[in-house]
Amino acid sequence: MSTHFDTARFGSMTSSRMLTSKPHGMSAAAAASDIGTMRYYDEHATSYAEATRAQPLHPTFDSFVKRLKMHGGPVLDLGCGAGRDLRALSQRGLSAVGFDASRPLLELATEFSGCPVIQGDLRAIPFENEMFGGVWASASLLHLQRGDIPNVLLEVLRILQVGGYFFSSIKTGEGEGPDSSARWFTYFHPNEWISLVREAGFEVIESQASRQNIGTLGSQAPVAWFDCTARKP
Repeated sequence: MSTHFDTARFGSMTSSRMLTSKPHGMSAAAAASDIGTMRYYDEHATSYAEATRAQPLHPTFDSFVKRLKMHGGPVLDLGCGAGRDLRALSQRGLSAVGFDASRPLLELATEFSGCPVIQGDLRAIPFENEMFGGVWASASLLHLQRGDIPNVLLEVLRILQVGGYFFSSIKTGEGEGPDSSARWFTYFHPNEWISLVREAGFEVIESQASRQNIGTLGSQAPVAWFDCTARKP
């Protein structure tokens, strides 16, 4: 089993194949929900990078890395943003690759991390079956519409090796829609998220709720998070 990501299969992030990685039959509602989110991250990439890189690594990060090192295989940072976690994964000795929809963020991510990055849509993951030993999705799937989540989780399962690990973090609460910055957020109850992960075929091995007293981007409103580590049986 290979422990390295083969960049030759995909080329650079400027590959036309990656730049057009979009789901077939995307609904008008889903496309509309993307506009504000993409515009925000494209226009605020530098300030977002500064804000997120100032935050400590996730409390689950080290245990995820330990599990992945025991299993082996490269790791995909799904929704890597400006590359904070991508860089940390690489610094821990893992073969890491970033995937995100925002080109400005990916340019910052590859410069910051030194890792390969690929641009595309979370609903059209362009990787082969069982390519990764781990998938790290920190605060990324929450930008999808609720109806997109089951298929995306099935795609994560598909690209994971048997025995591989999947980490996800989402915001807890009710409903879905754009926030004051026009970014789309979908909120879940913890039991709802666990059910979705299990229904996709994962074994949930660890989960926890946490509270962030001040928002990452300067908001004074506290944020309730839910974290889930799962395994592909």
